[in-house]
Amino acid sequence: MTPQNMFEINISVDVEPAFLQRIWTYTAAVDTEVSGLFEIEWNEEKTRIVVPDKLHMFKQRGSGGGTHLNMTDVSDWVLELAENGETTGKTHGWYHTHVGMPVFFSQTDEDTIDELSSFLGDQFVAVVTNNLGESRWRGLVAGKTVEWTAPLSHTRPSERELKDAKIMLEGLIKQDPSFGKFFRRSKWSTKRDWSDFYRRDF
Repeated sequence: MTPQNMFEINISVDVEPAFLQRIWTYTAAVDTEVSGLFEIEWNEEKTRIVVPDKLHMFKQRGSGGGTHLNMTDVSDWVLELAENGETTGKTHGWYHTHVGMPVFFSQTDEDTIDELSSFLGDQFVAVVTNNLGESRWRGLVAGKTVEWTAPLSHTRPSERELKDAKIMLEGLIKQDPSFGKFFRRSKWSTKRDWSDFYRRDF
């Protein structure tokens, strides 16, 4: 079923290419699952959601089979925003990786989406990625839900991008083998259609 058939409202989602490149880089840089929160923006007519390149990363525990954000860090961030007269405002998105596994929303993911959308608001977007550059998205808008899949980008991350991302992420992620064994990183796909994913209507 296409997103257009699932929605009775005319809303499109535009994802900035820089954001797609960033989350692919973070996905491929380490052999542990990674997660973070990101911002979304609405146009004035409330007919289009834009996902800019604004990703918030926090300390977390992770392995090849799971990722848990440090909610103390998240709470401190929310408190710091409040003290500065700001709010979480546009932060209505959750990103996480599946390393070399297929892109799907597990039961744990479902629970996380329910919890975060309740906390951050029901206009919510979630995405799960793997290091082949695949992604599955879910939009919760106006009480309705839609999912779609898409390649992340037509340009795979460079070795320099991967190295820089790995250094940054290893400073945030505490290894936690209790989440499950590590998965060997998949090789890059050279036969995949890397057509751009800039816009989705639903």
